[in-house]
Amino acid sequence: MKTLITLFLFIYTSIVYAETGLYGSVQLGQADFKAKTLDYNASLKSTSVSFGHMMLEQLGVELRAGTKLGDDEATLNLPGIDIDTRISLDEYYSIYFRPELNIEFIKLYGLFGYTEATLSIKSDQVEDIDIDPSNHGPSYGLGIGIITSDRISINAEYIEIIDSDGFTIDGFNLGVKFFF
Repeated sequence: MKTLITLFLFIYTSIVYAETGLYGSVQLGQADFKAKTLDYNASLKSTSVSFGHMMLEQLGVELRAGTKLGDDEATLNLPGIDIDTRISLDEYYSIYFRPELNIEFIKLYGLFGYTEATLSIKSDQVEDIDIDPSNHGPSYGLGIGIITSDRISINAEYIEIIDSDGFTIDGFNLGVKFFF
């Protein structure tokens, strides 16, 4: 988390400051967990909050933090054995560059950044499968926002929350963005 805050402050102070807008948002997400080297997939539900600043008219920086909305049951398929597990996306922290294209009341945007994520994988079948992997990697996405008033927009986005060496988590978020 300290790495993300330091990176955010560096980027924020490195770009010419233009008072174009602070915002915050809340999102609900449905994501797919896919292991890269094992036959192991799961469906994860999450919620997140974000805070951002449009430093230039079409470029902002955003911090995002998310957490689980419950566990999913998934089967870890190993040669000769299937292990029933519970998996959850415990938390994630992201920092993004957010370029936007405004077309009247519609905002098209991209997300390009970095995420640190922590997952929990547990099983009652095997004693030593209490795994708590923390990982980090690139994160990116595309979204559309519909401006409903001067201070509120409704957003839908596809996001690759994390693309790490061992797994990927990608999915869709729906959210509400509030302009300050």
